[in-house]
Amino acid sequence: MWRKRRAESVGIVRRMHEGPARMEANGAAGGTPPVDPVELLRSRRYVAILVLGALVGVPIAVVAYFFLKAVGELQHYVFTTLPGDLGFDAEPAWWPIPMVALGGLFVALVISRLPGTGGHEPSEGLKTQPTQPAALPGIVAAALATLSFGAVLGPEAPLIALGGGLGVLAVNLTRRDVPDTARMVIGVAGSFAAVSTLLGSPLTGAFLLMEAAAVGGPLLGVVLTPGLLAAGVGALIFVGLDSWTGFGTFSLGVPNIPPFGTPDVAEFAWAIGAGIAGAAVGVAIRRSALMLQPVVARRRILWTPAAGIGIGCLAVLFAEATDRGSAVGVGVPGTCSRFLTPSMPWTLWASLPRRSIQSRLSTSPRR
Repeated sequence: MWRKRRAESVGIVRRMHEGPARMEANGAAGGTPPVDPVELLRSRRYVAILVLGALVGVPIAVVAYFFLKAVGELQHYVFTTLPGDLGFDAEPAWWPIPMVALGGLFVALVISRLPGTGGHEPSEGLKTQPTQPAALPGIVAAALATLSFGAVLGPEAPLIALGGGLGVLAVNLTRRDVPDTARMVIGVAGSFAAVSTLLGSPLTGAFLLMEAAAVGGPLLGVVLTPGLLAAGVGALIFVGLDSWTGFGTFSLGVPNIPPFGTPDVAEFAWAIGAGIAGAAVGVAIRRSALMLQPVVARRRILWTPAAGIGIGCLAVLFAEATDRGSAVGVGVPGTCSRFLTPSMPWTLWASLPRRSIQSRLSTSPRR
């Protein structure tokens, strides 16, 4: 009986990753019969998964909160405090060049020396498979080096990996004989909790993870229910910690956006054009990053800092051309409000090629 249940659990995981179409094909070919999601949702084991998902959401949200706080403090030290400590009156225009290169060197060392290679490759897109606990130190170290020194990458992927790894670790510490299905669901719930307020709302983070996981069909509710529960718990923890510490909720939303009236035809045209341009640029960034990835992987200690130098040079050029500061040029959070000026449209369009090349360089060597 135990072997039968174990086989069914492995089958659930495999079919959830392969998608509904593959499930139907397996059934038609006489493979493992699909699991009834309604029966699974009504089982006592699933209730236990819901309770565990809510419980693990609390410590994971706490860890994610202070991880984001640590990133903010390190960024402020690198780009604001450190120049003054070294005798400069203000941050020099060339400051991002050595800082991003140094961060690249740290990331290369982490990827080469620690288990887990620092997480997944950013150029391959978001990965929502639960992280193995042994890879967590490397992921945290690589993420801190990447984000703190100004590489053009966001915190969402490290948080997803961190939350998933902590969720799997919590399951492993609870029981060793947990089915793979439960371990996977709790890992995904941990990712939900970690990014619960990063995009402004738990629902927004849930949509991001659903798209990244490519989970659909009748089994969507199996993963979504504990995920949303963990996200709600995580959002409450973030709000409570903000009230307790005053550090904020660390959302990526742009603050103090001017009020907007009724859109006209010209603004719709601009929006459509920007959407098309964004899609084309995104595809170009990903393809070029995938082309650079094997080149960098062969001599990572050399090429990762070199990519950091390129990112820093582009930040300096942008800062000198727009008078917005080099911290904006490397995308340090908290500097987005500097775009909110009468020249904002020109500044944003001027930043498009700079941001595209920086993203290409950031995703090819970093994890």
